This record gives sequence, structure tokens and C-alpha cells, in this order.
Amino acid sequence: MRSIAIVGRPNVGKSTLFNRLVGVRQSITTDTAGTTRDRIYGDMEWENKYYEIIDTGGLELLNKDDHIQKQINMQAEIAVDEAEVIFFLVDGREGLMPLDEHVADFLRKTGKQVYLFVNKVDDYDLRDCIYDFYTLGFGEPIWFSSLHGVNMDKLFDKVQEYFSQHELPEELDDEGTKVAIVGQPNVGKSTLLNKFLKTDRVMVDSVAGTTRDPIKEPFELGGKKFTLIDTAGIRRVNKLKEHVDKIAVIYSDKVIERADLVLYVLDASRPLSTQDKRIAGKILEEQKPCIVVINKWDTVVDKEETVEKLETQYEEELYFLKFCPHVYISALTGTKVPKLQDAILDLSNALDIRTNTNHLNKLIQEAVLIHKPPMFKGKQLKIYYVSQLKSKSGIFIFQVNDSNLIHFSYYRYLENTIRDMYKFEGIPLKLIFKGKK
Repeated sequence: MRSIAIVGRPNVGKSTLFNRLVGVRQSITTDTAGTTRDRIYGDMEWENKYYEIIDTGGLELLNKDDHIQKQINMQAEIAVDEAEVIFFLVDGREGLMPLDEHVADFLRKTGKQVYLFVNKVDDYDLRDCIYDFYTLGFGEPIWFSSLHGVNMDKLFDKVQEYFSQHELPEELDDEGTKVAIVGQPNVGKSTLLNKFLKTDRVMVDSVAGTTRDPIKEPFELGGKKFTLIDTAGIRRVNKLKEHVDKIAVIYSDKVIERADLVLYVLDASRPLSTQDKRIAGKILEEQKPCIVVINKWDTVVDKEETVEKLETQYEEELYFLKFCPHVYISALTGTKVPKLQDAILDLSNALDIRTNTNHLNKLIQEAVLIHKPPMFKGKQLKIYYVSQLKSKSGIFIFQVNDSNLIHFSYYRYLENTIRDMYKFEGIPLKLIFKGKK
């Protein structure tokens, strides 16, 4: 997708512009500098084309003890790296500030297309203030007001000017099903990618953290297009000393968010760690279809005993991912890698499963007859109608008398009923209950 990052020092109106472009109040806007700390993403539609807009925190000079500002600057750096175009915002009311020059120096080093916009010029008498900003070296500054929408057409002209000249052919934009390889450092993610594609696409080393940037490789299975994405090992950000490593971990979390399905890689030679479970929690939080890949199977001596121990631990500690298939492989030797490829194709096909609404409602009616909902404060749950959300294979909408009457155990019963009937292996299911009120 075409991407634009909004960058500038604190309190120049970045979030106000973001909210105007995406058409919804998604970023918090106040007169206090530093309100936005993380990157915030939104989509903008203009002239039947879609753009990704990235809001960032205000860039400032760093004090070595200011850990929050370090995080803000790092998030802005990631946003700039991701974006094709940078909107550099300055404040027309306050005029040119030393910090604007600091931001300009940072942006010049990126080599990206930068457009300079002078914000908060909602009074035509202020238009002459823009001339001071020529010294920043980004060509003619364009004045506008993000708060009142004044002169916004000039901003859109710049969007059209750039992307009309840098439009990718449509076929190059088709990545197919995006498959993310995630896991802790040194569990064999890059070895798996190389074996999977039979190339030395990435550097493989026994030192944890060799991969930093997400690496994409297209491939085909069963006539379907896929993109395999190898990510940096996910560790706790606050335990990382190197700035580039922190950025890599944030990238990895984002890859999970954007993936269509996830290969969650574990090391068969070591027990689950707290961080393994955090990664699993991220996969569940993002509701991602998933295959649990137990790698380094070649290092295990007593395989039967190890399988029993690992499966017991996974059942107890990764119970929330019990819907995911487990595949034991050796990325180094290639053992069972074809089986993993088959599992990926099966899961990809399962993403297209759409239930027949009549059949689904009959199934739920029979389930209710077999096991009636429990009473709660003298009332009982009544299910009137069930439908599958068209855009998401694993989301089902239940029309009920009162959504507060659904008990956790009955939720699981209904979820398992649907999963068993329609073979949603590897796909998280989400049941949404809507009451009459």
C-alpha cells in the first residue's frame, strides 16, 4: 500500500492532520507536546486509491536519561523507514525553530521524498511566514491548516504528484498469502526460510539476532501465491541494549499484525520460556491463523519421550493455541519440511472456508438441544440467529436475547461445535454475541 509518514517536532499538529486525513479521531490531540508516543496507522481513501498514513511522536534532541523520548524517536525512525513519502510539518505561528532544523537534518539522511508543510496558517495574513522555512532545504514550503482544512488541496496535489510517477505495476503489489516466521532468537527461523526456498536468502549464524530486518521471499504452493517473511527474534524490548535490535523487535510484532498466517517456531531442545508464551499471546491477540513449528528435531535423541513431554507442556502452558496444528521438523536437515509446506497450504485453503448459513443455524440449534445454556440470575440465553462474517473466516455473529448471559464454558462449547464441524484447524474463532438492546 502507498504509505505516508507525518513527521515533525512536538506540537506542530501532526495528529490533527492524521485525524483529518483518515477521517476519524484515532490520534489523541492536545496542546501538550509528546501526546503521541507510538506510531499510529490509519487508511485514507482519495480518488479511489488507498493510502496508509502513519502518525508519529514529536522528534526532539535526546537527553541520555530520557528513555521515553528515546522510544518516541525510535518509533518515528521506523515510520520514516517504512514510508515512501514524508510529510514534514512545521508550525507557521511559532515560526522556524532550531528543532525544525534538527528534524530536517534527520530527514535529509533518509533519502526519502520529503514535502515540507507549514501548518496552523489559518489566517491569510500569516502566509508570508512560510519564507523562513526555505532554509530547511526541501523546496517550496506549502502553507495550510490541518485544524480548519484550509488549503488542503495543495497537500493532495503533492500526493498525486509523487504516486502518479511512482506507481507500482498491480501484479508486483500482489504478495498472495503472507506467511510470517516468528519466534525467539536462534530457534532456526532463517535456516527454515533458506531450506524452505532452497536458497541462502539470509545470513544464518548461531549468534542470536543475526536477522534484523524482516526479509520477504515469494513462493508458490499448489498453484497459490505466498510471501514468506523471516523476522528478527522477538525478545523483550526493554532488555535490548542495541537501538537497531529494539527496532527489529518492533518490526517483528508488526509483521505478526499484518500476516495472513503465522509459523510459530519453537526449539525442541529446550522447554518453553516466558518469552515463548508472550509471543504466543501476541499471535492470539491478533487473532492470527497459526502453525506451531517445533524445530531442531534432529538434536533430540529420545524422540518418543520428548514428544510426550513437549506436548504435555504445550497443552498446559499454550492451551490458548490448542487449535493450532503441531509439526515437528529439522530445518537444518530438511526433515518434515514438506509436511510443513502441506500444512501451510491446508491452512491457507481453510482461510477461504465459508459456512452455509442455514446449515450453521441448524448445527447451533442441535447443539443447544443437546446441551442447554446454563441459567444466570433466573434467565437463560436464547440464540435466535447465527452468521459468519464474510470478510473474516473465523468470526461468527450470534443474535441473542441478552449478551450478558453467555458463560465462558458455553462459549467454548459453541466454539468447539463450530470448529469440529467445519474443520477450522489452525484458525482462531471469535464469537460475537449481540443482544436485543
